[in-house]
Amino acid sequence: MDSSKSGIRFNRRIIIITAVILAAAVLLTAAAATYKNIRRFSADNPLPLSNIFIKRTDREKIHLTAQRGFSCQAPENTLPAIELAAGRGFDSVEISARRTSDGVWVVFADAGLAAMTDKSGSVSGYTYYDLVTCRINRGANIKKYGDLRIPTLDRVLRLCLEKNLRPMIDLRSDGGIDTLLSLIDRNGFTESCAVICSEETTLEAIHKKNERINLILKVKSLKTSLAEKRVGKPYGGVAFDAGKGGSTRGEAEKILKSGVTLYAYNVKTAKDAERLYEYGVTEFITDRIYK
Repeated sequence: MDSSKSGIRFNRRIIIITAVILAAAVLLTAAAATYKNIRRFSADNPLPLSNIFIKRTDREKIHLTAQRGFSCQAPENTLPAIELAAGRGFDSVEISARRTSDGVWVVFADAGLAAMTDKSGSVSGYTYYDLVTCRINRGANIKKYGDLRIPTLDRVLRLCLEKNLRPMIDLRSDGGIDTLLSLIDRNGFTESCAVICSEETTLEAIHKKNERINLILKVKSLKTSLAEKRVGKPYGGVAFDAGKGGSTRGEAEKILKSGVTLYAYNVKTAKDAERLYEYGVTEFITDRIYK
């Protein structure tokens, strides 16, 4: 056999095998992303605090905040999710806030629109006038809620006022602090809301403009250095990801002893809530545990 032809055939096989491997990798990545979204937007039944947990603790000491509204039963960060949170007995609601290209604060979690709406691109790439044409097409029980749009932060704060819910505003954009503070003040929440953010510089900038707002630093996991790090800082609370499982009793106790309030977010089960309560945590940010 001609060695050159043999070499060509061998090269073709390599190219074909490589193409198959790459195609499989793309399909697996897409499948993983789809599965992640299915889990995120699934309408699982809410998990009530167990009778044992209620009997073993003083229920009045535990405070529940609805994460992105009651988002296991309605699409996250929407008006229906917030209304359901009020109806389920939550007295606080966590909402995600971003700015459009023309500086309007809206309530939406992701930087990109594709995971939740019928449009692509980023929230910050749209003016508010263009953004209101986006339709929310994913989320728990989406078919029950018809024509859902991305709400403005102002509209959500007005709904919180109507439903007697205290808002916890999770900032996802830089800048716009003056507008944010104006919205909070206009809706009467200066002394009864909280602002949560992973950027310390943003929290410090807010504190310089208004010292009455409760500020919460958002972290992935607790570090004992947080207790020392927060000395002289304006935030009185630290929110950590309960779903990561990396925070220990010792870390929690040390931070609580320093005078910082701990908030556990992504709490999914009553068992996790009970374990964290034993650490001394009484603030839970959850989409599926209710009283």
